[in-house]
Amino acid sequence: MATPDGQVVAGKATDANKKGQAFRWTVATGLVGLNHSGGQSMVTGLSNDGSVMGGWDEDPIVGTANAALWDPAGNISYPLFSATTRMGAGTSAP
Repeated sequence: MATPDGQVVAGKATDANKKGQAFRWTVATGLVGLNHSGGQSMVTGLSNDGSVMGGWDEDPIVGTANAALWDPAGNISYPLFSATTRMGAGTSAP
């Protein structure tokens, strides 16, 4: 997928470990893999200016896909989960 002006492209590419990994591409940066938790990930939505990307990130331990947001630097956040939910049952956030 791409921004309306074609300046930002994002989606999923296969990494060296043959896993799907979310990416962002611009002329200035080239293809950049976005941060993920170790499983597969994919961008499925892109803001008009390319500054926010949405999609999913697979938890490599549990195997579930979680909603994810990325900023242009590739930093990931999980908008639907609290820190305790992401860390698993029986744990607590610092």
